[in-house]
Amino acid sequence: MKERTPEAHFGQNEMRPYPRGFVYCRSFQKVPDGYVQGPISGLYVAPDARVQFAGCGDISVTVVGICVTTRDNLVDSACFLLDALKKGDGEFFDAEGELCGRYVIFAKKGERIWILNDAAAMRSVFYRDDLSAVASHASIIASSGEVCDLPFKYGFPGNGTPYADVWLLTANTLIELPAGKVIRYWPRGAIRDVEVGVAARFVMDAAVASLRHVARNRTVRLSLTAGMDSRTMLAVCKSSGIEFEAYTYGNGKDTEIDRLFASHLASMLGLVHTVVPTTPAKGRLEQLLSRATYASHHWSAVGPLQEYFRDPDAIAVSANLLEIGRCFYLSKKDSLPQPVTARGMRELYSTRVKRAVRESYGLEKFNSRAEKYFEKFLLVSQFNSARGIVDPYDQFYWEHRMSAWHGLNMLERDFYAQAFIPFNSRSVWEKLLGVPMEQRKKADVFHEMIRMADIPSLPFNPDRWPM
Repeated sequence: MKERTPEAHFGQNEMRPYPRGFVYCRSFQKVPDGYVQGPISGLYVAPDARVQFAGCGDISVTVVGICVTTRDNLVDSACFLLDALKKGDGEFFDAEGELCGRYVIFAKKGERIWILNDAAAMRSVFYRDDLSAVASHASIIASSGEVCDLPFKYGFPGNGTPYADVWLLTANTLIELPAGKVIRYWPRGAIRDVEVGVAARFVMDAAVASLRHVARNRTVRLSLTAGMDSRTMLAVCKSSGIEFEAYTYGNGKDTEIDRLFASHLASMLGLVHTVVPTTPAKGRLEQLLSRATYASHHWSAVGPLQEYFRDPDAIAVSANLLEIGRCFYLSKKDSLPQPVTARGMRELYSTRVKRAVRESYGLEKFNSRAEKYFEKFLLVSQFNSARGIVDPYDQFYWEHRMSAWHGLNMLERDFYAQAFIPFNSRSVWEKLLGVPMEQRKKADVFHEMIRMADIPSLPFNPDRWPM
């Protein structure tokens, strides 16, 4: 096993393009300045990327990014996966399902190589039309700087990007080379029914174990708001016994309640809490952000958060993904068709894009172009092969909303810290999706986890604070 320790860097003068990134190409491809040769031919990685490698004969596993086990015992992820891959493909997927983090895996077996990312695609993976190149950032491999003018919100439609020849690898699919195809590898069987108490205990133990592994010799900072997901993440941090601080960013009216509430809750628990004011990104930082991602989420917070974290290897903990375990699109189930066709997906997706924006672009034109991207997504991801196993609304939220929107948000976090979500494990999502629907609607698992950690009983997302 080999692991390369990333370079430390901080400050706008030392910032490099495409932090923590990678590019894999079968033929020569211009790589970003500063990228270095990885452990397998054709792979180049950023100097601040974490890389684990394990190999034996013609079988090898390379992991780029933060990847840990959800078990109490800390194991080397590359070695863990290599041992499983030696036994068989099924054993490999079983092992990968127990891992947690934000990463991409290159699993080589003979001439075949699989490229897959973490459970919810928080480590974005983009690929060229002909699969001649794969990268962490779309613009690295785009053949042209021209971008599509289609307006979008909470992710570009389907598995598309604004670059005509670049596509997004969505959750639960992988790239197989040299075959040159995208394959779905999950679900691998029926999702078992789980009681609330059993699910809460499993998710808490898995998240605590993964957080403890990542927190070793690192500073941990928790993004704290008035929401339920944030409160559940606080319960995990508290239960883990690690040292951590909390922060809330923003200085506008839209974040006022979150800031006041988080400060109050932190003081009740004796936690250090910092409010990080935002300011527009300018100069080199703005240029680098615009190259790193085509979707702005919190650019105004990146610079101030660099100053707050002061250590690019610190851990920025958040919990947005927990909506996978609830019923995010519940209110749309009675009013919109299931997202199992391009039109159904487009209609559900369009509820998040303001009508005024769609009308300004042209409703018919928007609908037609968005549906073409969703047609591609349906075909490439084999989305409907999961029918009868996963609710399509849950699957669409997981595989489109999270992959196409939240995964890109993480590209901004790379500029100030190591982004980590302790719930991002396929074993965790399967447990949460196994809870009866009525109890998922009420978020009973998360209420139980908060109770388990003795977090003060306070309202979620109150209309005003203090009450």
